Amino acid sequence: MYLTVESFGECPGRAPLLYVMENENGLRLSVTDYGARVVSLLVPDGKGEFKDVVLGFGELAPYLLDLSCIGATCGRVANRIENGEFSIGERTCQVTRNEGIHCLHGGEKGLDARFWESEFTPQGLRLTYDSPDGEEGFPGNARISLTFLLTDDNVVSMTYETTTDQDTPISLTNHCYFNLDGREALGATHHLLTLEADAYLPVEADLIPKGALAPVAGTPFDFTTPRRVGSRIGNRDPQLLYAAGYDHCFALRGEAGELKKAATLTGESGRTLTLYTTFPGLQLYTANHQDRPHCAVCLEPQYYPNSVNLPAFPSPIVRAGETQVHRTEWHFSNLGDEA
Repeated sequence: MYLTVESFGECPGRAPLLYVMENENGLRLSVTDYGARVVSLLVPDGKGEFKDVVLGFGELAPYLLDLSCIGATCGRVANRIENGEFSIGERTCQVTRNEGIHCLHGGEKGLDARFWESEFTPQGLRLTYDSPDGEEGFPGNARISLTFLLTDDNVVSMTYETTTDQDTPISLTNHCYFNLDGREALGATHHLLTLEADAYLPVEADLIPKGALAPVAGTPFDFTTPRRVGSRIGNRDPQLLYAAGYDHCFALRGEAGELKKAATLTGESGRTLTLYTTFPGLQLYTANHQDRPHCAVCLEPQYYPNSVNLPAFPSPIVRAGETQVHRTEWHFSNLGDEA
C-alpha cells in the first residue's frame, strides 16, 4: 500500500488533510481527517477502466455543509435513537435531538463533523477522536479509533476500536454512497443486491423500529437471492412509502463479533462489492433524499437502530474500561471473479 498526504482545502484553525492510499493494482482510496470520511474510491472494471464508485467532493468546503453524512464515519451511535433518550442502569441520558424528537447519527455535531487525529501504523492509517464526557449528551470520555487498510487483494478494511471510562452506547458505521458504475452515473436501481439476512426491522412513520423482527420472505425486503435494487422500490408497501425507498436495517445471519459475509452489490459495469462485517445489522439506504433520488446505495454495518432502548436486540453498550472492536471489509472484484 502506497500512502501520500495532500492538503484538502481550508478551515479556520485547522489544515484539513487528505490521505491517499493506492495498491499495486491501482485501486485508490482517499480519506479525509474531517469526519474520517471516504472521499473517493477508484476501482477498475474487467477491462481495467477506473471509476470513482462513491459520492464525494473534491474539497473540504461542501462537507462542512453536508447533512447527508456522505462518506462519513457516523456515531457515537449511528442511525436513530427514539426520543433521543436511553437508560443505563439507574441513569437516564438525554442526547441531542436533531431529527424531530429523535437523535440521528450521534446528534447535531456527531463524529462526521469532527476532526480526527492521524498516525501511520503497520496496520494502516489510524484516525483517532477523543469524545469528551457529555458531548451531544453521551456519557463518558470515549477514545474512538478507526484504522483503514488497503490490501493488494483489493480489500478495504476498516477496524473500529472504542474504550470509555463510563458505560456508554457505541455503534459506529461508514456512510459511503456507492454507485459501482461511477459517481456520475444517473442511478443505482439497476445494481444487483444480495443480503445475507432472513429478517429485517420494520419501522413506523418516524423510521424508528419498535423491537420486532419480520421475515423478509414474500416482501420487497427479500434480497436473499440477487435482485435489482429498484425492482420493487416503487411498490405501495407502507414500509417503502415511509422512507421513500429503502432505509431499513437487516438482521444478519451469524453471530455478532464474527466476521461474516453481509452483502454483495454488482453494477452494470461488472464491478462487485462484497461486504463482510462483525456487526449484527446492516442498514440499506437508497439515497432517497439526494438531489437525484436512488442515485447510490448505502450499505451501513452497525448495531440495530434504537437498540439501546430494546433489550432483546444485541447491545451497543461499551462498559467502562472495556474495548469494543468491530471490523468491516469491502472486497472489490468483477462479475465472474471470486469475491
